[in-house]
Amino acid sequence: MVKRAREASSQGKKQYLHRIIILLLIFLLILAGFLHFWARSRPQIEMVNYGEVVDQYQGTAVLIRQEETFDSGKSGEVELVQAEGDRVPQGEKVAQLFDQENNQIPIYTESSGLISYAYDGYENVLTTDIIEELTYTKLADIDPGYNHLIDGRRVTSEDFLYRIINNDYIYLAFLLAAEEVERFQPGETVFVSKDYQEELFTGEVLDLNFNGEEDTDKEQAVLVVRVDRFKQRWLNQRMVEKKLIKNIYRGLVVPREAIFLTSEGRGVLRQNQEGDYDFTTVEIIGGNREEVVVEGLEVGQRILINPESIDYGRGG
Repeated sequence: MVKRAREASSQGKKQYLHRIIILLLIFLLILAGFLHFWARSRPQIEMVNYGEVVDQYQGTAVLIRQEETFDSGKSGEVELVQAEGDRVPQGEKVAQLFDQENNQIPIYTESSGLISYAYDGYENVLTTDIIEELTYTKLADIDPGYNHLIDGRRVTSEDFLYRIINNDYIYLAFLLAAEEVERFQPGETVFVSKDYQEELFTGEVLDLNFNGEEDTDKEQAVLVVRVDRFKQRWLNQRMVEKKLIKNIYRGLVVPREAIFLTSEGRGVLRQNQEGDYDFTTVEIIGGNREEVVVEGLEVGQRILINPESIDYGRGG
C-alpha cells in the first residue's frame, strides 16, 4: 500500500510539472506575440543607404542536355579507353570488348562531344525536342540515379555503353510557383548561379510552361532557361539547386514596406530635423519582395519603415 501511494504521488508530481511546462510555453508564446505587436506599433526609423538588391528565386532545376546514348552492339567484357568527361571527335575509339574467345572488338564514337560512361535513363525522355511540353507535374516525379559502367563489366549487345553530350549549351527547367513564372517573358535575359561565390551564368528564358487542365496542381509551373555554357559537374547531374536571378538593382535601398500610396503618389515618410514626418514621393526602379531601389531620396535621410504605426494622412 505504501509503495502504491508513493507511485501515485510521483505520478501526480510528474503530471503537475507537465502542466506547468505547458502553461509556461503558452505564456512565452503570448509574450512573444505581444512584444512583436508592440515593436511593430512603435515608429521604426531607418537611414537611407546605397546598396544592391537582387531579385532572385532559389529553386530546383532539372538539367536537359542535347545528348545521345549508344549501346555496345556486341557482347563481351568491356575496357574503357577514354576518361569520363573528355571531349572526343567522331570516329574516336572509346572502348573495346573482349568476347568469349578473348577477341578484341574496338568501339568507335558515332558523333563528337563530351563522353560519359554513365546514364540515368532519362536521356531519351528529357530531350531538347520536348521543351514546350514540359510541365511541373511531369518533372516533379523525376527520380534520377546514375548507373556507371566500369572496366571489366560484361555487357550484352543491347546494353548501354557510352553517352555523347553537346556541351555548347544546356537547358535548366526551374520548378517554381506559377505566380513567380508569370513575372518572366520569353527572350528575357536572366542569370543563374549556385551561390554568390560561383560565377554568374547569363541565360535566356526560353519557355514558360503552366500545368494543363488535366493537372491537379495549377499553382506550380516550369520556367525553362537556356545557358550557353556547360559546367563539367553537369555531365552526370539531372537535378540541381540554383539561384535564378531576374535582375540586380543598385542604388538607394529602402524596405518595400516603407512605401505607400497617397493622393500625391507613391512615397515614404521622411523624418525632418524637428522629428516630424514629411511625405516624399519616390520612383521605384526595381527590387524584390523585401527591398526596392528608388529615386527621390538622398543618402543619410531617415525614413519611417512602418508607416502604419502613425496616423499620417488619416486625419479626423
